[in-house]
Amino acid sequence: MTDTDYQLIQCPNGHDLQAAKADMYKRLACPVCEIHFVPAEADNAVAPATPPVEMPYGTPGLALGQPDYPGTTEPLRYLWLFSFAVIFALNLVNYFSKNTFATPGQTPAPMFALIGCSFGIAGFAACIVQLMWIYRIHADAQKYGKYSTIPAWAALAVSFIPFVNLIWTAVIMKLLSNFADERAERRTAFKSASGVTTALVVISVVWLGLTGVFTYQSFGLRDQAIKNVKAEGITNANTPEFQRAVMKETQAITPKWMVATGGLIPLIAGITYFFAIRRLVDALYPALGAPTRE
Repeated sequence: MTDTDYQLIQCPNGHDLQAAKADMYKRLACPVCEIHFVPAEADNAVAPATPPVEMPYGTPGLALGQPDYPGTTEPLRYLWLFSFAVIFALNLVNYFSKNTFATPGQTPAPMFALIGCSFGIAGFAACIVQLMWIYRIHADAQKYGKYSTIPAWAALAVSFIPFVNLIWTAVIMKLLSNFADERAERRTAFKSASGVTTALVVISVVWLGLTGVFTYQSFGLRDQAIKNVKAEGITNANTPEFQRAVMKETQAITPKWMVATGGLIPLIAGITYFFAIRRLVDALYPALGAPTRE
């Protein structure tokens, strides 16, 4: 609802401010650039020789209404937390398993299939909800706060690029947290999301780097496993026996630190992302004019 006692104005340098109509002929001070100005000087009016009125940041809700917190935030948090926990569980099972492919005709344990299916369902749902959430928070930042660093369409489009989106999501969240800091830096109750989003960027870079290293090493491990199997006298690569032997040998020669790290890093990333999502929303939306949540 529009407040008729206030209106949105801009200082001479273009910063949005919230001004009381009673102060329109007074000398005001912009909290961003500290410039002094009189918004609506009447003919022959002289600004009073008094200390300037300190103006708060503009509240877009005066003209546009208050933005609503996105309802996808909590489902997104828990879907990704579950997905990352599943990855960790899969690596944990693989770490402690022995001779999974030892018996002829034996398929991987049902636990592997169950964990894999769970991850597929939860991961797919999390990706869909995340795309909706990313577009929503950027659209709200543009509408209510004139955010222009990353347009909503660009934030969404780049999120479809595999591997790049690992870092991209963290970076755009960091940029939005910086934007929220700039708009709400004078509010005493403001809780910044800058720290946790910075940590998310660092973890995402580490994760992407390890993914590249592990992918490269996995080809070498499989080639070595094939050589070891052929050295044991199993040479027909088109038989199920050969494939089982290669999988068993690959499992045996894969360093345990790779298995452990491959599960631990995504879990750390998931936990950090879990907290970063909520902290960003709780920092951004009050800066856009929404009521502060406890």
